[in-house]
Amino acid sequence: MNDMKQAPSSTSTASSLPLWQRMALLGLAALLVSFVYHAVFLRVFSHWWFEDDPAQFAFVKHVSNPVAFFTNLDVIHRFGGGAAVAPMQALSEWVDSQLAYRSVKFALWHNIVSLAATLVLLFYGLRRFAFTTAGTLALTGLWLCLPATIAVNEFLSTRHYLEGLAASLIAIILAQALVAGNWREDWKSVGLLSLAVIHASLYKEVYATALPIFLCFYLYGSRRKYAAAANLVVLGLFLAYRYWAFGANVHWDAPFLGPADYLKFLSRLPYIFAGNAGGYFLFVLFLLVLFAGYRRQQISATIIGVVVLLLMVELAVIYPISRNYLVYQGWTRRGPWDRGVLAFNTTFLFAGGYLIMKTFSRSGRVLAVLLAVVVLIPSAWHAQQVWHEAMIRHRKQGKFYLEHPDRLLFCDLQAPWFLDALRAMYEVPIRHHVAAKGPDPMSCREMETYPTIWRYVGGTFVEDPALYTKLLENTSTQPK
Repeated sequence: MNDMKQAPSSTSTASSLPLWQRMALLGLAALLVSFVYHAVFLRVFSHWWFEDDPAQFAFVKHVSNPVAFFTNLDVIHRFGGGAAVAPMQALSEWVDSQLAYRSVKFALWHNIVSLAATLVLLFYGLRRFAFTTAGTLALTGLWLCLPATIAVNEFLSTRHYLEGLAASLIAIILAQALVAGNWREDWKSVGLLSLAVIHASLYKEVYATALPIFLCFYLYGSRRKYAAAANLVVLGLFLAYRYWAFGANVHWDAPFLGPADYLKFLSRLPYIFAGNAGGYFLFVLFLLVLFAGYRRQQISATIIGVVVLLLMVELAVIYPISRNYLVYQGWTRRGPWDRGVLAFNTTFLFAGGYLIMKTFSRSGRVLAVLLAVVVLIPSAWHAQQVWHEAMIRHRKQGKFYLEHPDRLLFCDLQAPWFLDALRAMYEVPIRHHVAAKGPDPMSCREMETYPTIWRYVGGTFVEDPALYTKLLENTSTQPK
């Protein structure tokens, strides 16, 4: 992968400012962009807790020793859902809970800072891969428009996707320093790089696999063989750690896809990536760039192989959730399931940008960016609208529930566990809601202590005697 080496002068600048001042200005600019993105575009300061947020924040609050997130099997199994290894997610939320429990604004500011850090690392890492400043800014702007990026910035409980990406970028930048010869390849530099990869691996399993595989090829192609081998060791250690935590379990309460259904999933990936049918144009462009670059010998077979391998690895990691979140539920709709493809979408976008940079003229690059803008901007606008409506609905139902403990509420949210999670977080003594989905533990006798039931309709809460009578009838006929 020698042609992926960064030019030593790729981050040079004509500015006479010291490095620390340039980095400070970059950090301030990233923080401003992150704030505007969250506050103005996503409108997060009008939002509240959502779906898994209260359950996870309530759980981590009562863990006295954060080391337990990494070492205590009971804590590991009880946090989150499924068989996912994400102790850094728990630690990130634990920090919020210790510093400002029940403060949505504090958690949102944590998200803003996390995105700002990610933007700085993206800019620095891409520039060291010889991207121009204009190209780096264009790709980063497009990345902010992806439905998956919007999802992980809207949803507090998916912050670890974002922070895991930032941690992965730190490891990549350290590897770039080794490749550029800024550091000697000795036990200190290899050890530091290994720690950075371990850190990223503990955010999300997709980073634990794709990152060391990419760095192994990148470093080996640059003759940093010891550093490359260290990444394979880290990958092996993670697999052993995961086996210790969950065994061979990868079940997510949904059957695995068969060959025909998985092909259907793959056929929908372009739509999932872009949030609309324009994604198919971008995927065709990607394939044409691969073919043309290889045909003209502008892109080596090794580069193409690594890109394809990374995308396959990232798809393999999300295979257990492909049926539940991406194929049958949300492939034409925007929502929490979009987060599942963040790593794949990020790799696809930046790998495509790199290939276009290597094969297209300046005018061709501009046309490619314009095509991506035409496809992604409408999708981004639609996604934030959908998220805003869902967030407002959760906030109104949640606050009504807390403010009226004497009223029975009908919960028709996508996540039926949301109000039960609020009960745990705000220590509500009596359960006073009926969920539209899933088994409901409220008995007929418990329901009869309330004169009627309330539901959210058209932006306000109204009494619904007919629904109350129907629910009573259904509850009374259930086996005791």
